[in-house]
Amino acid sequence: MTNPSAPITERRYVLPLILVTSLFFLWAFGVNLNDILIPHLKKAFRLTDFRSSLIQTAFFGGYFLAALPAGWLMEKIGYKTRNSWSACWLVPPELSCSFRQRR
Repeated sequence: MTNPSAPITERRYVLPLILVTSLFFLWAFGVNLNDILIPHLKKAFRLTDFRSSLIQTAFFGGYFLAALPAGWLMEKIGYKTRNSWSACWLVPPELSCSFRQRR
């Protein structure tokens, strides 16, 4: 039998658990944002139903096409280096979008 007062996880794993859980929900938010944006994109760009379905195909096809090269890259350079380069690569465009929206 286990001790009922024993902690569920060690204290040193609490922060990584919170980060991974929150990233999971942020990722789900981004995926579900497509469903909200597609009708607006259909109106703005006068897309047919077929062309608007290509948005979802391209979005999820990216996961399919990038999985093996991303795995090889992770194996070659390691996850810490890859995460650092990803941050350097993705943060400037995100900041530029946020500055453009403030004007």
